[in-house]
Amino acid sequence: MSGEQQFIDQLKSLEGAQQPLQDAFAEQQKSEARVAGRAAVKAWATGDEQLAEQAFSFLVDFEELSLHPLLEGPLPDDPLSVARSMRLLVHRESVIRRRLIEQLEKWLDDKRPVPEPRLPPGTEDQVGEHRVCDEAYVAMRRVVHFSDDDVKQLVDEGRLYHLPDALRDEQILKARATRSWRIVLDPDSVGDQP
Repeated sequence: MSGEQQFIDQLKSLEGAQQPLQDAFAEQQKSEARVAGRAAVKAWATGDEQLAEQAFSFLVDFEELSLHPLLEGPLPDDPLSVARSMRLLVHRESVIRRRLIEQLEKWLDDKRPVPEPRLPPGTEDQVGEHRVCDEAYVAMRRVVHFSDDDVKQLVDEGRLYHLPDALRDEQILKARATRSWRIVLDPDSVGDQP
């Protein structure tokens, strides 16, 4: 049986299980997925120069899976290694950010409604109907306005979801035309006018 099928079978076996069992399964999977990265980080931190170079090369090839192990350490503390760690971490984050931004840009055009989970009657804070593009707009704002605190983001999100579709569409169009979004979407457009 393939590892993928084994994972699917384990996932199916958790259907209806208590949350602590589901959480434990997720923690186990996360830990197993990071074993190679953690071992490579430890090998990089050893005094063996050849092993350290091989381990760093592996971390480069390990792509985004190297992020957590690099952030968790222990990393070599010499200036060259610190600089290499920094460059690798920032490069990986920027690759993920680029992919995220490209996906958000696609979702900003998606007007399909997002079905709301059924909540018990009388539950407060029920969100009005919204669409995939509205969710993408909220996510886009979090990417561009990362300095906004959680409360401000929730308030802005609540306001947006209570606007009619036409006004939400206007908000999305305005946001897509902003310099900050255009720069995030296409850094070469810095000098362009909206």
